Amino acid sequence: FETHRDAADWYENQYLLLPSNCLVRGNPPLPLDKTVGHYKDKEHGYIKANKVEDWDINYQARKRCWGQFLVCESLFTELWNPPAFGADDAAAIFDKGRMLSTQTPPVITESEFNRLKHVCGIP
Repeated sequence: FETHRDAADWYENQYLLLPSNCLVRGNPPLPLDKTVGHYKDKEHGYIKANKVEDWDINYQARKRCWGQFLVCESLFTELWNPPAFGADDAAAIFDKGRMLSTQTPPVITESEFNRLKHVCGIP
């Protein structure tokens, strides 16, 4: 969606709860202990947030810079016993044999995605 408000309207029209990262009026931030607890500042690096308002101000600023909101469909969710793979699996899955960052993962090819699903036993 082009804006968080557009995404919020879609969620509401689908009768779905708004995710906590949808930054719109009426959807307050989670308590600080439910966050990573720090944010990145261009001048000072990582800063520990002392209160949720500090955390929220940082995310509101990020929303102003990058206002689009992505809604994704989960293809597979297994929280109790998730499939695991290591460096050898990554070498077989991803071109260039690299292990991917999970916080901000890079774009992967369709063939990499299909190999990942196969290794993890996802239909």
